[in-house]
Order: sequence, then structure tokens, then C-alpha cells
Amino acid sequence: MKRSKYQRLKEWIDNNQVGFQFTIVVTLVVLCINGLICTTKRADMLKYHHKVVEGTVIGFSLPARSPGVKLLYYFYVDGKLYQNEQIIEGLSTLRCRLLMDKHLPVVYAEGDINNNRLLVFYKDFMDFSVPYPDSVSWIERPLDEP
Repeated sequence: MKRSKYQRLKEWIDNNQVGFQFTIVVTLVVLCINGLICTTKRADMLKYHHKVVEGTVIGFSLPARSPGVKLLYYFYVDGKLYQNEQIIEGLSTLRCRLLMDKHLPVVYAEGDINNNRLLVFYKDFMDFSVPYPDSVSWIERPLDEP
């Protein structure tokens, strides 16, 4: 009786459990390392080869599985509109409401406009060597301070 490809594969896996498991583990490790390298390259491109434009916050939401707030913003590059969202930790919903329609700097990678980031906190500005404007210092002050 002729066996199907599935039956032959199942038989091979049953006979070669250790080899099969080793192959799966090696494949997963290679994929993880590749993902890490790509993520690091993308972050480095943004940090060291970026341009700064003005963005506008247009909305926010509270993601279900994240401790932060998701800010929705848009910006223009060469007359073309781009929109993105970014999860930011450390912002209350009140601060998010106050950020609505406010203009904040956006950095984007020169070769990849979709690789961008909204600068909200002092640390963000310092990470990208962008001068910290006094007009946004209220974001990090306690709410009862003027």
C-alpha cells in the first residue's frame, strides 16, 4: 500500500525525534538572531541618520496588553502626509488629552520614512540630539505645578 507524504513525514519524525527537535531549535535560534540584527539596524539608522520634522498628535488609545498609551500622530515630508502610532509609557490619559493637536518633533530615518518616532520626553530629545524646547517641558512636570 502506498503511503501519503504526510504519513512518510510523520514516520520520519517519529524515527528521528532528536534530530527533528535539534533542527527546530536551530531554526528558531537563527530566526531570533536575524530578527534582533534587523531591529538593531533599524534603530541605529533612526538614531544616527535621521531628519527632524514637526508632527501633530491627533489621537490616543489605551492598548489592552501594554502598560503605555498609544499616541496617533501625523507629519509631512516633502508635502506628503504620513501617519503613525507609537506606544509611550509614562503618560496619563489627562496628559494625552492635553497633547491633542499639539506639535512635537518627529524623527525619521533618511532612507525609511516609516521608521519614525515622536519625541515626547526629555530623554527622547537627548537620545536624538534634538534641542529640548521649553514649550514641551509641561509634559514631565507634576500636574499640580503651573
